[in-house]
Amino acid sequence: MDERESKIIEEYVAKMLDVQKEQFEKPLTLDELKEIAYSVGMSESEWQASQQVMEQHLRTGKGHVKNENWQDAVSELKQAVAINPYHEEGLYNLALSYHQLYRQTGSDFFKTEAKSAAERALKNQDSKMDSAAISLLNEIRNTESAQRNKRNKVLMITGAVVLGIFLIFILVLWGVSASLGSRANELEQLQVKVEQNWGQVENVYQRRETLIPQIVNIAKSASKYDAVKLNELQSMRQELNPAKRDEYLEKQAEISKTLTELLSNMEANAQTMRDIQIQVEGSENRIRVEWKKYNDAVAEYNVGVVNYNDAIKSFPASMLGYKAKEKIKVEIRR
Repeated sequence: MDERESKIIEEYVAKMLDVQKEQFEKPLTLDELKEIAYSVGMSESEWQASQQVMEQHLRTGKGHVKNENWQDAVSELKQAVAINPYHEEGLYNLALSYHQLYRQTGSDFFKTEAKSAAERALKNQDSKMDSAAISLLNEIRNTESAQRNKRNKVLMITGAVVLGIFLIFILVLWGVSASLGSRANELEQLQVKVEQNWGQVENVYQRRETLIPQIVNIAKSASKYDAVKLNELQSMRQELNPAKRDEYLEKQAEISKTLTELLSNMEANAQTMRDIQIQVEGSENRIRVEWKKYNDAVAEYNVGVVNYNDAIKSFPASMLGYKAKEKIKVEIRR
């Protein structure tokens, strides 16, 4: 086919499509198509050539249908029905090819094209393939139903998978939360134990403090040295502040030292002072005992913090307010 024939066929197809739009519900006959061809300047030989081109595309398309090359079949058959949009065999095979593509892909585009081609085949005046076209339309509807069921099944499976993942996530989250809660509870108990032992340390310090007024009353006649020490004891006692723990411990150590020096230098009221000295020494011993218990509790708590951090690396104990504590580093004199 030369360039002129190709051009005139294109003009014929364009005009034929325009006429087709104007009377879509009424198929054009072959004679009407031929008149359109003549109106665009097509000669009889060129008309015959166009029909040969259409037949060639139809044969090639049917060959692809036979070999189940559906995409290639669509390409060839579309060119055939472009020349003769009411060729029943071409429309049927085009509908068949689109239907197979719809079955393979589930694309609504292929479904729509398959229905359109099959319905156009039924409108043709030639009825030899009407039953096949009707049967194909039924197959298309069955495929549509199957595709819908398939999509619903996929949605159900997807929903079940998503729900399963969500439940697993909830279980994991619950497990992590339970683990966090359990370990945090252990740390809380250890921290309470530390504070309870610190309370005992404060108690024995306070018990010793109550002895200071008795010593003051007994030692009023003491030497100038002793009087100075007594004043120091009074001052230190007034400056005690348990809220400032480090400073509090240092002051208590100074009291211990001053008491020891004071008692060693007292000469008057020896027997009474001896009784108080025994009480002071007992307090000092008790302080050492409670001090050791406190440090043991701190050590146990610190080990708990380390174990927690090792077990739950992404959520350190410090995020919950649990940090390692310092042990008491105060010298208690005998």
